[in-house]
Amino acid sequence: MRLPPLGEQLYQALKSGHRQITQGIEAARAAARGATGTLTLGTMGPYSLRIKDMLDLFLARHRHARLRHREIQPASPLDLLMSG
Repeated sequence: MRLPPLGEQLYQALKSGHRQITQGIEAARAAARGATGTLTLGTMGPYSLRIKDMLDLFLARHRHARLRHREIQPASPLDLLMSG
């Protein structure tokens, strides 16, 4: 498993100390405002229906982002994550 670029940016800020953490969070917020790319979301059972409004709002706010949904199987919940 590896961090996405924004996660790596925050990780580096954490290693640098408190002032850099604050700056890193602000930089992450600024980067997230223009979110692009693909958000892969895994849910189990009926939870995707429960968060539908939130997902619609995410897509409305981030028109250049793509949402990919994966159904997670209760018997092997980490298989998709471990396979990349």
